[in-house]
Amino acid sequence: LGDQMIQERLQVVVVGAKVSISDAEVRRLYDQKFKKGGAQVQLVTLRMPYPMGATQEQKEATKEKAETILNAVKRGESFEEAAGKQSITLSDVGFVSQNDLDPRLAEFLDQLKPKEVGPVATQEGIQLIQVKGRRSVEARPFEEVAPEIRRILQQQEMEKYFAEWAKTLREKAHIKIML
Repeated sequence: LGDQMIQERLQVVVVGAKVSISDAEVRRLYDQKFKKGGAQVQLVTLRMPYPMGATQEQKEATKEKAETILNAVKRGESFEEAAGKQSITLSDVGFVSQNDLDPRLAEFLDQLKPKEVGPVATQEGIQLIQVKGRRSVEARPFEEVAPEIRRILQQQEMEKYFAEWAKTLREKAHIKIML
C-alpha cells in the first residue's frame, strides 16, 4: 500500500501537468458507459487460482475445494462460513453494471438467484460468484457525473504517461550487475 501511494504521488508530480482531458473525451465516455441506466448486480467473489505451472492433480484439488464450498452453501451454510472453513477470504465487488460485464458472464449471472453461488472456470483457476442482490439504476445527468469521469480519464492518462516515463528511465539507466 505504501509503494502504491508513493507511485501515485510520483505520477502526479512527474506527469500530472502533462495530462489534460477535453470535454469531448468526458462526453464520449459518458455516452458509452454512464448515459444509460440499467440493471446492476451486487457480487461477492471467491478466487481460487491454480498454482503457477499447476499439474492436473493440483487443478483437481482446487476444483474439489470449490465443490466443497458449493456443497456447503447448497446445504444452507453461508458463503462466508464455507469459504472461511477453507481459509479463503471473499471479495465484495459491490454493485456492477451488467452492461460492463462480458455478455456470457452477464447471462450466467442472470440465471443465479440472490444469495445463490455459481462456479466460473477460467484458465487461471476457479471463481465462485455469489449474487447478493440486484437493482435498477436511473442514468445520472452528465453534469453530476462529469467530474468523476474526468478523474477516471486523468488517472488512466497519468498511468500511461508514467509507464512511458519509467520505461524511458530504464532505457537510459546503466546498471551493472556484479556477482
